[in-house]
Amino acid sequence: METIALRTPSASCGGCKANIAEAFEHVDGVESAVLNLDTKQTTVTYDPTVIAVDAITETLTEAGYAPSA
Repeated sequence: METIALRTPSASCGGCKANIAEAFEHVDGVESAVLNLDTKQTTVTYDPTVIAVDAITETLTEAGYAPSA
């Protein structure tokens, strides 16, 4: 398993935290996705043999929380 932290500046509340967790709930290869509201970073733990980082960022974007550099 690997972990990536992505800046998600549009995420600002507890509802956002729940929405992000729900967006990844049934994504193969993702163990967890947790938003830290203080840092506005979403930390995703995933299996790189199953899912690519591009697919993770796409999932965040589709959920309405496009990651930024």
